[in-house]
Amino acid sequence: MSTILICPSCHEVASFAKSAASVCPACGTNVPAPLLEAATRAAGVRRPLLITVGIVLCCLGIATYAVAPMLLVILGPEFFLDPGEEVDREELLSEGLLFAFSGAFMSAIVWGFWKEFPFTRHLAVSFFVVVSTVKDLLSPDMLYALAFTIFPVWYFYFKPNVVAYYRELKRIDRLPIADR
Repeated sequence: MSTILICPSCHEVASFAKSAASVCPACGTNVPAPLLEAATRAAGVRRPLLITVGIVLCCLGIATYAVAPMLLVILGPEFFLDPGEEVDREELLSEGLLFAFSGAFMSAIVWGFWKEFPFTRHLAVSFFVVVSTVKDLLSPDMLYALAFTIFPVWYFYFKPNVVAYYRELKRIDRLPIADR
């Protein structure tokens, strides 16, 4: 995570990847110690690898969920279903709404992960709960739905490095703007 500091004297913006410099690169003024300490801590926060992989997979999912309904409309359901299988308009539209809902939900999750908002883990877990509930209603495989829900809950709320990552994001988020 890169950190951006604004010099208190010349108001120039400086970006730091690992740790903040003790002097402003533009005017040479010393950066106040509390601001330097907060910037160094913020630059040290690293996103867990599985969350980065989740961002990529959600982007692929968004592309799928955005393209699939359009293909259903353009090419017709005969392209995707067995020939001779009847699909009425309501069923096709309900599937399209499910695709649109999933795409919008994944867009919010990707945006939150990318911007490193602390509340994003709640969105991700709720997405898995909603999807597993819909899957459970459509099929009697309860074990699949349970595993599909338990893994994200464990990962986001009990895995030590992920819990520490979100604890640090919350701490940084609660700092006043001048101290970030």
